[in-house]
Amino acid sequence: MEVILKETIKNLGEIGDVVTVKPGYGRNYLIPTGKAAYATPENLRILGQEKEELERKQQAEKELIRARSKEFENLRLTIEANVTEQGNLYGSIGTIDIVNSANSMGKEIERSEVNLPDGPIKSIGEHEVTLIFHPEIQVVILVNVVGGEVAIKNTLDLEEEVDNIEEENKNEEIIEESE
Repeated sequence: MEVILKETIKNLGEIGDVVTVKPGYGRNYLIPTGKAAYATPENLRILGQEKEELERKQQAEKELIRARSKEFENLRLTIEANVTEQGNLYGSIGTIDIVNSANSMGKEIERSEVNLPDGPIKSIGEHEVTLIFHPEIQVVILVNVVGGEVAIKNTLDLEEEVDNIEEENKNEEIIEESE
């Protein structure tokens, strides 16, 4: 299926390019979201006239995104996580954890803007994370994962509560058996 791109799409093409895509990708994503139009002779003529306007519109959007991305430059996030005595993480730090940490600092980012190419963070220490606001606009932030006493304490408290509940159940069973 051939479509005409109405905006620049990474790994696909620039504004006004006629590209061949799989039918499902074109019908279900590109055309409904307004990123492309069917490649008909009439649409080619119309797009030729609108190309400059579309480029100006995309340039204005880029400027807004650049201004927004400036507030994330040199951003350092610290995330406390549960760790073992050897310093290994219980679980991992994913995009949701990074978004929640940034939001708690007053920095609004979307989960889809956080790029973890190697998957979730699974070790303590400093990690570089890329925020992708636009294919051409990316910002690298530092995420420092630390083992928190609070996180360890919460885990221990939960384990103690489970143990207490199990002991109460055993005591009730013993009392019922003796009666």
